[in-house]
Amino acid sequence: MKKTLQSVLICPFDKNSDLHLFEFEQHNTDIQSGLLYCDQCMRYYPIIESIPIMLPDIQRNFLFESTFLSKWYDKIPDRIKSNSMPFKIKNINREL
Repeated sequence: MKKTLQSVLICPFDKNSDLHLFEFEQHNTDIQSGLLYCDQCMRYYPIIESIPIMLPDIQRNFLFESTFLSKWYDKIPDRIKSNSMPFKIKNINREL
């Protein structure tokens, strides 16, 4: 994902456009891995292989996301681990 894309993305849940970007892995100017986080509804959206996964809750895949979250668990801010939707990050098994 290009960093400049953040300015045009909105939360699909509450339409908030003020998403916080947490970068985990970068290649040149692309964000390979990271999270977008909405403070209003406390939802996170993973960036996996440069693609922001911004699906409605009902279409999100816990197994797919938990593997990603386990890998980057130590880089996720504590405030997001304790207050996250649609899945509780603090309950992710870090040994997946």
